[in-house]
Amino acid sequence: MAMRAWTRQDQMRPEDADTALKAFNVKAKQRMVKLGVDVVYNAGQTPVFFEHQPKSTIIAKGSHIVWVRSTGKDKETVTCMLCGESLGRKYPLYIIVKTKPSKAPVTRSENDRKMHQYLRLLWKTVKPLQAQHNIFICGNPDGWWNEGLTVNFLPFHFGGRANMEVPVLLLLHEFSGYWTDAV
Repeated sequence: MAMRAWTRQDQMRPEDADTALKAFNVKAKQRMVKLGVDVVYNAGQTPVFFEHQPKSTIIAKGSHIVWVRSTGKDKETVTCMLCGESLGRKYPLYIIVKTKPSKAPVTRSENDRKMHQYLRLLWKTVKPLQAQHNIFICGNPDGWWNEGLTVNFLPFHFGGRANMEVPVLLLLHEFSGYWTDAV
């Protein structure tokens, strides 16, 4: 058997990853005590792939290459923001799809406010899907997370908490769209 795969130079060995995890765990618990927090929320984005053509293969030595016909693209993807808490509760998915904005400025601002940046025709399909599956689907030109989505994400998950006076700790992954003045 032969295995080919891309590697990163900065990948950690399992022992180093375990050490880093333990150090983070201690730091998070200290911060929880300092802030008087009982519940920790963890939110992070991840791509969801459709029609993904893998870049690595595992084959028996000496076997022949078989070419696979595809759509011409390496992958079709949507971005999914996941959120959960330390008590085990999982929150509704927040899905971001790549869409083109309207060319008319007035229509574009209306789409941003009312239809999560979707065009009117597409919104007729998206709105029932949101209600049926208890998820939030929005679109943007990049199909990726940004500052505006973070600003909308926070009240979506945390705006209706029963005990707003009780502090919580939200862990956001290391992405620049999370760390702006508006957020």
